[in-house]
Amino acid sequence: GARTAHRARAAPALRAVEREPLIAEAWALKQAFRSIYHAPDRHQAERRLDRFLAAVERAQLAAFTALADGVRLWRAELPAYLDEPTTNGYAEGVSNKIKLIKRRAHGPPSFDGLRERVLLACARTGPHGATPPDRRGRDSTGRGG
Repeated sequence: GARTAHRARAAPALRAVEREPLIAEAWALKQAFRSIYHAPDRHQAERRLDRFLAAVERAQLAAFTALADGVRLWRAELPAYLDEPTTNGYAEGVSNKIKLIKRRAHGPPSFDGLRERVLLACARTGPHGATPPDRRGRDSTGRGG
């Protein structure tokens, strides 16, 4: 079933972890970092964060040392995620999409043209929102908006 398929896909990675101590150490650090977000409460998350930072200090792996430096800058915010698990991911996604649209824009630049491309690219349909009105002020049903 699904468990067997998962094991088959994971097998090469597991063999690499068994053969390469460096990969095993990196994998363990990654798992330690992930465990912070699976903590049952903020206190436990803070303890896991402390253990992760100490493990990175001992391991001295450049990529994780750089990550730990960034984590220290956001020390208060990481455990706070457990109190309010909200991110700005949606806003960041929209911002990135707007930048992509601007790079792909054709023809003479105009605000109205950019606005249309952004609304079309970021349109949310179905239960989460309505399709934006078209140029003539009509919604997706053809009625005025």
